[in-house]
Amino acid sequence: MKATVQLLRRYGRKLRKRNLGEVTWLSGQLQMFSVQHRAYGSVQVLQLSAIDNQTSDGHLATLYEPVITGLGNGRMTFRGIERMESEEGPVGYAQEWRVELMT
Repeated sequence: MKATVQLLRRYGRKLRKRNLGEVTWLSGQLQMFSVQHRAYGSVQVLQLSAIDNQTSDGHLATLYEPVITGLGNGRMTFRGIERMESEEGPVGYAQEWRVELMT
């Protein structure tokens, strides 16, 4: 389904309401699916893919083990884990998405 996503955290820290206006909304195709991880077994994934494939791999954002924390009026809020690369290797941070469905 087509959706727009606003990231509500940066490096695991919740953004203040006054800073949310500065955050860019990402638009794309929202999908939820399950993947097999060699260490963790089956993992749920919520992924926003670019509609026009602007990024090299086509993925704008990925949320692991998403949980719906809010629902109403065409909006959903998900909380999960965001994976980011660092000098020491991959790091997981808490992330929240505000999702609005596009009609």
